[in-house]
Amino acid sequence: MPDLRVLNLMGNEVVKKIPYYRKTVISCLKQLTFLDDRPVFPKERACAEAWARGGLEEEKKEEEEWEFQERRKVQKRLEGMEMIRQKALERRRLRGERLQTSPEMLSEEDQILSSSEEMLLLNAHEELLDNPSEQEDEEENQNDVKWSKAESGRPKKLKAMLA
Repeated sequence: MPDLRVLNLMGNEVVKKIPYYRKTVISCLKQLTFLDDRPVFPKERACAEAWARGGLEEEKKEEEEWEFQERRKVQKRLEGMEMIRQKALERRRLRGERLQTSPEMLSEEDQILSSSEEMLLLNAHEELLDNPSEQEDEEENQNDVKWSKAESGRPKKLKAMLA
């Protein structure tokens, strides 16, 4: 069973008896790629394995590391876009083209964000990641409870939730 890749226990009573069902199953079955109604993503696997090693504190550290890496990727992409923009401006300058300055005259290609605008957007994105609203937290907690309960009436509840 360690090579199991897909497991569907939706509606099975055993789900209620396994504490932290999804984390437990993911951390025990290393090859699992799909559990019940959704895939097992690398971040979820890493967090579940961290949870199995050291509990909620270790899981939180792992999740923070993943978020840091994601922000770093975004930052590198923004820096790459800025470099491309700077090179294009330099090529035009070398060709002697006069740069257009009014916004109406700028082509779509020229309407790339400046690095300060990019940083503002990146900071806003990070703030959103770091400070989810209480309502989002409450909704997420309610969804976790709904998904963790496997009941025979689940398809009806699922349809009601999606409606």
